[in-house]
Amino acid sequence: MRCFTHQDKEAVGICKACNKGICAECAADLGHSLACKSSCEERAHLLNSSMQRSIAVLKNSKRYANLTPALLAGMGLLFAYHGEYGYPRSKFSLMPGIGFLIFAGIYYFVMRKWNKSDKKLEESSSS
Repeated sequence: MRCFTHQDKEAVGICKACNKGICAECAADLGHSLACKSSCEERAHLLNSSMQRSIAVLKNSKRYANLTPALLAGMGLLFAYHGEYGYPRSKFSLMPGIGFLIFAGIYYFVMRKWNKSDKKLEESSSS
């Protein structure tokens, strides 16, 4: 691959911001990535910081992965109980309750599968 700006030079990497090939003369090393000197550095820094924030949010969301299905199940039980035993009995409350319970189960098992695959990915990347 050739440098986008200097066609006679071999590219040493790809700019994080514009995805163009850059040579050693054009490259600014940002630690985790490369960027075009003076034209794409700020945008590449923004992309890197955005990625770091996304990783932090993802790690925090895993911490509360069981809270969502528990809340959905609680709402399902509340609606189902009101629909079956409330006065007056109402199929209108029972049906959303059953829906909440089904969705809670699906969400729980999907999150478990996702967390297992994510752990395998982390183990393979660390070794």
